[in-house]
Amino acid sequence: MRRGRRPAILEPMTPQETALASAVRTELDWDRRLANANVRVQVVDGVLVLLGQVSSYEQKCAAARAAARADGAEFVHNRLEVVLAPESQVSDSRLRRLARQALEQEPLAPVGRITIGVRNGLVTLRGMVDFPIEREASSAAVRRLPSIVGLRNELTLRRAAS
Repeated sequence: MRRGRRPAILEPMTPQETALASAVRTELDWDRRLANANVRVQVVDGVLVLLGQVSSYEQKCAAARAAARADGAEFVHNRLEVVLAPESQVSDSRLRRLARQALEQEPLAPVGRITIGVRNGLVTLRGMVDFPIEREASSAAVRRLPSIVGLRNELTLRRAAS
């Protein structure tokens, strides 16, 4: 056990932590995308921790965004596990093709400058972009794919010539 951290299971949450967890639970309950998600909320030393399983990476991201909206939320540690339904599971090579197609359909994605890596359902985007919106749009296009378990956006912003 790390010094200064209390185990989340052994010690009960303080009243403030319980109130924060309740506010997060309310936000999660309002998000229709999370209707069938199995999300538990813990607060450890003021840090929100999301635990459990969801059926898509998009649900994992939606849960983190919902938790961050709660009053008093300063940091969200998203430990949710994506467990795909059997019909959503595809090979890494197929997922790479789907990710490429998603980028090609996104007008703001500089497709020719992005390489896509896939390993065990985790998609990694690499390359250089000119604008932050290109980085975000590329990530959003791939994040919506139902067959990914995670996404690493390693796209870097090209420095403007001075």
